[in-house]
Amino acid sequence: MPMTLALGLRLVLATALFGAAGAVSSELRMASRAKMAARSHANPIRRVVDLLQKMQKQAESLPGARWWSVGAPRAVEAYEYAEPGGLRDRPGGYDKFMCYCTTGTGQLESAITSNEEKIEQVAASLQEAESRKSQLDADLKKHKADREAGEAAVATAKALRAKEAAMFAKTVSDYKANLAAMAKAIEAISKGMAGSFLQSATSGALRRLAVDADMPASDRDVLTSFLSQSGSSDYAPQAGQISGILQQMQETMEKDLKDAQASEENAVSVFEALMAAKTAEIEALTTAIEQKLEASGELGLEIANMKEDSDDTAKTLAEDKAFLAELSKGCATKKQEQEERTKIRTDELLAIADTIHFHSE
Repeated sequence: MPMTLALGLRLVLATALFGAAGAVSSELRMASRAKMAARSHANPIRRVVDLLQKMQKQAESLPGARWWSVGAPRAVEAYEYAEPGGLRDRPGGYDKFMCYCTTGTGQLESAITSNEEKIEQVAASLQEAESRKSQLDADLKKHKADREAGEAAVATAKALRAKEAAMFAKTVSDYKANLAAMAKAIEAISKGMAGSFLQSATSGALRRLAVDADMPASDRDVLTSFLSQSGSSDYAPQAGQISGILQQMQETMEKDLKDAQASEENAVSVFEALMAAKTAEIEALTTAIEQKLEASGELGLEIANMKEDSDDTAKTLAEDKAFLAELSKGCATKKQEQEERTKIRTDELLAIADTIHFHSE
């Protein structure tokens, strides 16, 4: 009776384990039932052992199984990871997924390191570019101010030259008029026609010149006295003295005229040199302004591109870090699930093996 009871309990245990496996196909079950019906005359214990051995083979073929064979472990590849809804067991799937965890993690860490270095490099390049652009803009501001000052100097020099030229023209005109008046006076006195000269309009010019001319006071008095006569015979004794004074004034005035002309020529030469220098300076500043405007514009575009690149890299870096965290968490979870599944399968196989061994004794 105890032997029969133990045998019944073993049969109940085998049946329960068979139900727990849950993965045996309906075709296998139908085939097993047909064979068992055909061998209804066989030993009941043998039938249980056969059934357990079939369960053992089926369990060994299931994914994640680990079992013991003659005291030695053997692993069965049986896990493949996919997105939710696509999770299924296939030979080699788990190992492929764990390989992806290793390589994917390494690639992400490498990409994160690379992007962090890139962000630092771009930041340094951006700082340098902004510094260069700031210097270019400062140079542009100075060049423009210098050009404006040069153009203002040119305008001032032209106005001054025009004024000096007008003054020179008036001076030359006055000198020529005075020289002509003195030439007539000297000619008239030398011909004994001083009286008719004193009554002419030209004598009036000499009267004004006698007042303004730079001469000794005694000569001025003699000349003024002569010019104030109205054609009297008193002029004759003074003719030689008056002629000498006028000739001295004529020589002085001719010299002053030549000095004025030489001064004007020098002023014109200085003006032309100034204009040439300022024109060259303005042209050089204009060229520099155009070049630096172009360089500043290109540098501004480069800075904008670097800022955009830095922003894109920062976004990619954040996404990579987030994905790495998710991947690490997912890999750890799947590894734990696989370990638990393997332990369950191993325990099932050990239980089946023990039951088979017990019934085979």
